[in-house]
Amino acid sequence: GSLPTAAKGWVKLETVAASTSATVDMETGFDSTYDQYMIKVTGALPVSDGVYVYGRLKTNAFQTGADYAYTRRIYDAWTSSTGATKFEMSGTVGNDASEGWGCTMWLDDVSSTTRNKVVWYVMTFSSTDGSTFHSQGSFAYTGGQEALTGIQFYMSTGSILSGTFTLYGLAK
Repeated sequence: GSLPTAAKGWVKLETVAASTSATVDMETGFDSTYDQYMIKVTGALPVSDGVYVYGRLKTNAFQTGADYAYTRRIYDAWTSSTGATKFEMSGTVGNDASEGWGCTMWLDDVSSTTRNKVVWYVMTFSSTDGSTFHSQGSFAYTGGQEALTGIQFYMSTGSILSGTFTLYGLAK
């Protein structure tokens, strides 16, 4: 007989449920097993009203130096930054039960030690007046080429009240 073939497609690696969390840290599953990783954030709601979605990447620790570059587009408005201490993904997010945010992110070659870590994403968020916006962008950590071992999400003020954060790896 023949050996079974490994399943192809996205494999769930980690799920974190936010519950009035200052940060959501995803640190399980980033290695050389997969060529590409995807993070799905669903039903995220901040505690505070009118806040931004921020994040940081982890190599040997969550990187807080001025080593991030990001570009994001919300409708026709582009925002770019270099020398930032975090990446910024959204405009102001509302905290009403009908508001909040969600996104899909993709990461390639996380175990490389010769390239900067680059992430790209698409997201939707509802602002403080309930208007829904689409944001897309990318960010890079340029402070070193160490292997990526995690990602952290947080709000500009306050905590993440709720939301599901799921990491997937794309089977080779």
